[in-house]
Amino acid sequence: MAVAGKDLPPNARLQLIWESYDARWAIEQRDGQDWNEFNGINFNQRIELITAVETDDQGSLHTSFVVPEDYGGVHDVYLIDPHQDQKVNKAGFRLDPNVTLTPQSGPLGAPLTVTMTGLNAAHPMEGWYRIWYDNVQAGLLTAVSTRGTAQAIIPAVGRAGKHLIEVKTGAMGQASFLQVDVSPFAYLPLFKFEFALTAGPPLLPAPIEEQLQPENPVSEPDSALGRPLLWTDYTNVPARSALGLSGRGLPPDTTLELFWVDMESNDVNEDFFNTRYSGRRSAIGQVRTDEHGRFSYRFVPESLQGGARAIEAQLDGRLLAKTYVRMTPWPYRLARKSYAIGDPMELEIDGVGWTETEKILCLVYDNSYIGYVCGNDLMGKVVAKFSATGAPGWHFLQVYPAIYKKKDYADAFETPFLYRLPLLNWQDLPHGFHCNYAFQVTEK
Repeated sequence: MAVAGKDLPPNARLQLIWESYDARWAIEQRDGQDWNEFNGINFNQRIELITAVETDDQGSLHTSFVVPEDYGGVHDVYLIDPHQDQKVNKAGFRLDPNVTLTPQSGPLGAPLTVTMTGLNAAHPMEGWYRIWYDNVQAGLLTAVSTRGTAQAIIPAVGRAGKHLIEVKTGAMGQASFLQVDVSPFAYLPLFKFEFALTAGPPLLPAPIEEQLQPENPVSEPDSALGRPLLWTDYTNVPARSALGLSGRGLPPDTTLELFWVDMESNDVNEDFFNTRYSGRRSAIGQVRTDEHGRFSYRFVPESLQGGARAIEAQLDGRLLAKTYVRMTPWPYRLARKSYAIGDPMELEIDGVGWTETEKILCLVYDNSYIGYVCGNDLMGKVVAKFSATGAPGWHFLQVYPAIYKKKDYADAFETPFLYRLPLLNWQDLPHGFHCNYAFQVTEK
């Protein structure tokens, strides 16, 4: 990008500054954990030095810079006098969105990578797009925590031949507005690509067991100022997985009781707008510390509830130490590898969370969003029920995270509408989960 200036202080050493922001999802915090309520998005100003410049003896300058990969929308580019800590001048600059699709051809099941840059999370319309495959909605693109860039991978589905992938603004409600060109937001670009689905063997996803989220190992903490301390061997593990628990700084040669804490609530009630939660403790077992007040214990949690789970060590009903481990979803295999048209299908997943950003998962069938399941009232277990449809051959099912609702439920009906929609670039959402299935449909 070329920059020119005139009538500036002559022979002055100045700085060119890029003004932007940082964004993050606003989620209630407790004990350092993402807890329940979703409160939208938080923003903080960000200032970056582009380059140092020097005017000539006539007070003119000429330079250029590479536009950074950043949130879209209007940015101010300032000329700063660092010696006077003064803004000399500024110019407005609009960073427009752009989309690429790769590859442009491939067999059934080929992973299509949609990359979008320049999303503006601070604007109710400019930061939210959706992917449509042959006029069917696949889901939502966001770029809150990813500095304006969203990347989603969807499978190539349908019959051999040309297919249309569109990326259109998606901030208004659960369906896209089809008259953007006559609205105040006609400046928002729409993107359209053709994909050639070729003949040949399909590209199938890996077995579901290989798609589980990686476990993050934990080392023993360096110091806790002599206080009793618990820690797990991993920060997050899939439901039904074995977990190691260690402790130190506890009473020596003492039998302690270990407890697991789930969160109970009920969304199916008249008080839908203000769901209440309470902790439910269940005994893990007893453990005896050594002469140094340390212990190690290994167990498989009986709970299937996902999200941040508290583990407590108690002595005679008194809490001595507490830690957290994050349980992630454990998806099961489909019951069969093939189904006749109209056959009932079920997808079972354990370890679904309880917070507004973790308790629902959305199902996308052949790039068509068909609905969601909620693990809140079922303590982490969901069973999605649907039917096998489509032409005989291979079909694809994806599971994506979604945001259930906002604390201010009335505000959640305004733009941008983000709720109960599959987030196709699932890494943007904290603790997002995603998995893929493939199966065959037959006539009989």
